[in-house]
Formats: sequence, structure tokens, C-alpha cells
Amino acid sequence: MSEDEAAQAHRPSLCEQDQQNVVHRVVALPLVRATCTAVSGAYSAAKDRHPLLGSACRLAEHCVGSLTTSALDHAQPLLSHLQPQLATMNDLACRGLDKLEEKLPFLQQPSEMVVTSAKDAVASSMTGVVGLARQSRRWSVELKRSMSHAVDVVLGKSEELVDHFLPMTEEELCEAGALPTPPLNVPAQSPSPEVTD
Repeated sequence: MSEDEAAQAHRPSLCEQDQQNVVHRVVALPLVRATCTAVSGAYSAAKDRHPLLGSACRLAEHCVGSLTTSALDHAQPLLSHLQPQLATMNDLACRGLDKLEEKLPFLQQPSEMVVTSAKDAVASSMTGVVGLARQSRRWSVELKRSMSHAVDVVLGKSEELVDHFLPMTEEELCEAGALPTPPLNVPAQSPSPEVTD
């Protein structure tokens, strides 16, 4: 069998595409497939590295497999009865997935490309944030200068208003020459007592 024949054998026909299961479509998305592969690899590696954990996991896998098979066997009559409703839900979910794939085209891209695009987006936004931080620092320095100048102007004006509206103190009047300067308070010397021998 050639590669072309093998590829055609794996492609679903139009009738099968209409009957596609939404779960199969979600699992087939490259991003989901890559994530599942990575998780599965990590799980297998953990089981291989730790024999006790591996034994417990294999036992749990066997139990879950048995329970699932038993549950499906018992639920088959109910699933057969609900088949029309399940088909409608599947159809609606497939339509929703179609719209989601249209709005989020990266879902169809390989995970490496999505990671690269995300890294580029983060790097460009970080460059913008750094530029914004530098600009805000410049603005901060300018604002500080402006505020300092404004405070100086306000203080100067308030000093002028205080000088204009409040009366001068005696010291200020003396300095201005409006009042004679008071004599210095020099303590008078008392006569020294005479010493008599």
C-alpha cells in the first residue's frame, strides 16, 4: 500500500465527517494532542522511575478499565434510547467547535508555533512595558520639578501676603527705622563694697 493510499484510508468520508464525534475532534487538535502526549510521557516516565508508584498506577488503570467496560455494558440500553438527543448535542458541540476554531486559529497550529508566538507576544509587550516605565520615570521627574516650583511659588506668595496683611513686630519696626532703637539692657553695676581693714 503506498503512502497516498494509506492517507486516503485514514481520511473520513463526507458521511463520516457529518457523524464525527466532538471528542475525537477536540483530541485531534494539535495543541490538545501535544498536551496529551506530554502528560502521557510524564506519567509513563514517573511510573518507570518509581516501581512502587508504577505498580499502584497499573492497578488503578486496570480497575478503571474494568469499571468503564462494566459501566458501558450496563449503560448501553440507555445510550441507545438517548441516541437522538446525543446526536443533537454532538452536532451542536461540533458547530460550536467550528466557530471556536474560526475565532481562535492557533488551535489548529502546532504547539511549538503557539509557544513561539506566545513568547514573541510576551517579549514585545515587555518591551512596551519597559518603554512605558522609562517614560513614566521621566514624567515623574518632571512632575517633581513642577511640584517643587509650584510649592516655592505658593510659599513666596504666602510670605508676601503675610507681610502685607499682618502688622509688623517691634523688632521689624526698629529695623525699618520707624521706632527708635531701645537702649540695650545693660545691668547696672552696683557699687562694690569697700573693704576696710
